[in-house]
Amino acid sequence: MILLQRVTFFSLALSFALSPIFSSSSGPKHFDIATLDTMISESERRIAAIVAGDPALQALAKKMLTANEATLKNTPASLGDLLLALTTAGIDTDVTILLTTGVDINCTDAYGNTPLITAINYGHDSIAMKLIRADAHVSLRNIFGFDALDFALSSNKAAIVAALRAAGAIDR
Repeated sequence: MILLQRVTFFSLALSFALSPIFSSSSGPKHFDIATLDTMISESERRIAAIVAGDPALQALAKKMLTANEATLKNTPASLGDLLLALTTAGIDTDVTILLTTGVDINCTDAYGNTPLITAINYGHDSIAMKLIRADAHVSLRNIFGFDALDFALSSNKAAIVAALRAAGAIDR
């Protein structure tokens, strides 16, 4: 059941982020349910294979994320929103796939929280470590003035604190 939820969540988010149906400089376009259902079904099949470890379809998914440069340029916030959503949900494997696309690893939500801050705040230590290794900026602060180190210290996450300091985070 958890696997199905992960596949469905990622496929919906992927369809939303990359589909020109949803993206336009003048706002959302109209779409029909049959088109959306077809997109979701195909994405679910592909993502299910990725989660199952099929290297050929994993490569295809990566290609789907990077192939349409014009769409990506028109929806950079959508990819950042997708990264933030996956980080919040703790979906490690899908974060890994998305990081290969060149998504802005330091994107922020409405409160200025980066994926790194979000991962630490929600207790997703493996994702936080992955983001640190991927060179996420460790000193960015949210609108309340807190950075990743503040969240790690307040949660008593010694390994994360050490990794953040090694990556350049400084105590205030």
